[in-house]
Amino acid sequence: MPPVPCTHCSAVEARAQCGGCKSAFYCSKHCQRAHWEGHRVQCTRTLRVGSFNVVADQFFTNLTVLASWRTRLPLVLGVLRTHNFALFGVQEDMANQVQDLEIALGDEYGRVGVGWDGARAGAFNSIFYRADTVRVLDTGTLWLTDTPSVPTPQEQRDRWEYTCTWGRFQLVKHPDITFRVYNTHLHASSEPRRMVGVQVILRHVDKHAGQEPVIVLGDLNSQWDTPPIRTLLSAGFQDTHRAYVHKSAADAEPHSTHHGTTRFRIHVGKIDYILCRALTVKRAEIIEYNRAGVYPSDHYPISATVQFLE
Repeated sequence: MPPVPCTHCSAVEARAQCGGCKSAFYCSKHCQRAHWEGHRVQCTRTLRVGSFNVVADQFFTNLTVLASWRTRLPLVLGVLRTHNFALFGVQEDMANQVQDLEIALGDEYGRVGVGWDGARAGAFNSIFYRADTVRVLDTGTLWLTDTPSVPTPQEQRDRWEYTCTWGRFQLVKHPDITFRVYNTHLHASSEPRRMVGVQVILRHVDKHAGQEPVIVLGDLNSQWDTPPIRTLLSAGFQDTHRAYVHKSAADAEPHSTHHGTTRFRIHVGKIDYILCRALTVKRAEIIEYNRAGVYPSDHYPISATVQFLE
């Protein structure tokens, strides 16, 4: 990312950022204090969100070159704590991984989401949210099939079942502001199945969201110029990363969000997204993080800071 100027004086490169919204940048404590009176309301109307495919623990055997979940968990937690998301969605989170995250994050975060069977089998696509920042009003699961309200019977499941966890939330400091979040993982190999998933989500949005702001995030297994992404864009969504970093669809594709493993560097493009509607994008980032060559996942986590309209 290029150097960011001070939000208050504009003339000097910023060295610190607002600890609340993380979208305002300052060159000094003096500028931060001087800017606070005008920034205060904007700050509390801003939300930092994340998406992270943490990779299902069950997929890794002694043949894998990506570290085990036990090794990766501290790195995953490091990302979550450093970026201090108000709300984040995870994908490929199996029951043991969900339990580990809940224990580590404690009462600071609440969570919604269930497994493939409507209980604890398979991946959850959990949404975690800071209890002091947002409040959950309603939640549910969509199965990305022709019968989205019904779990797929076990005998009819593929190797991997695809779902979407949705939640309706409220800002604690602005109870009049409500919004919806959809956290999903679209089919890995079938574009027709990905399109079914997008259509299931959009039908739910059309039926329930009304004028509320909406965030769709997750591993969409789709590059930029593909039918699933084009369909979401035509429904009024914008990709937060492209809105922040790239000014037009003609710009170069953002960095890959899937990097394979530490031994086999497989770059398949940007397939993880945070898309939003009726929100202003203040910042977005692909978090290319590893510790001494050990990666928290074969996907990079991504983040976005969005602001609710006045």
